[in-house]
Amino acid sequence: TWQKPIALRKGLPLSVAKDLAMFVDESIRDLLLDRWDFNADETEEIAAVFRRRMEFSEGHADGEEESVAAAQARLKKLLARGALTESHIADALGMREYHFVYAALAYLSKVDVEVVKKVFASKAAKPIVALSWQAGLSMRMAFQLQKELGHVPPKALLYPKAGTDYPLTEEEIKEQLASLQG
Repeated sequence: TWQKPIALRKGLPLSVAKDLAMFVDESIRDLLLDRWDFNADETEEIAAVFRRRMEFSEGHADGEEESVAAAQARLKKLLARGALTESHIADALGMREYHFVYAALAYLSKVDVEVVKKVFASKAAKPIVALSWQAGLSMRMAFQLQKELGHVPPKALLYPKAGTDYPLTEEEIKEQLASLQG
């Protein structure tokens, strides 16, 4: 009931519209795409988010083991096309497809998936940030991972330096990565 009023809200920022496209149904998507205050490029950005979400959702299975298998299958499909991007990880995070996030981070960082899960179970910001760096993700994504998957307490979050940069030195990151391996 709250999605339609937001989709119709005057002056809706593009970032909010793109966030909505992550989880709304087709009727709300159509409202977003029909807005007069977004130009053609902005409308295409919203449509692209919705298309990625729909593509990502294909083959979604219920149940723990099926979800792991489905996540692996989606990851393999993306890798075969050379199409795994940070946006796919953001989509999976937004859709709470954590098995996919773990698998993608393990692949990108070249760290065992069980180690990745332990990093997030620790609820500690530095190892999550180091793993994100190793995976080649932006610090903004590392911040989202800390909050949404790592459940790092608000006062312990590591924020992007200057809005986009990693706040840890390369030496600090390497120390964190070494502790993951040992």
